Amino acid sequence: MWCNERLTYSERQGPIPKVWLPLGRVPTRAPHTEREQLMQRLYEARYLVPGAEDLELNYLRDLVQACEEKKRKQDE
Repeated sequence: MWCNERLTYSERQGPIPKVWLPLGRVPTRAPHTEREQLMQRLYEARYLVPGAEDLELNYLRDLVQACEEKKRKQDE
């Protein structure tokens, strides 16, 4: 089809679909251990850290505190 008018990308291909990707495993509703509580805090701060489930508790605590501080600074 020959046409003199120019079409935008969305007119040629249709609307661009929006994809929602989760930020990791959804935490448990009622965390029982300290590790589950820390993982839930990390999820609530909207940070995905690969391998966070396997970290030692001391490192995980420090990581959660750093992520929460960073989130607070971004919100200001």
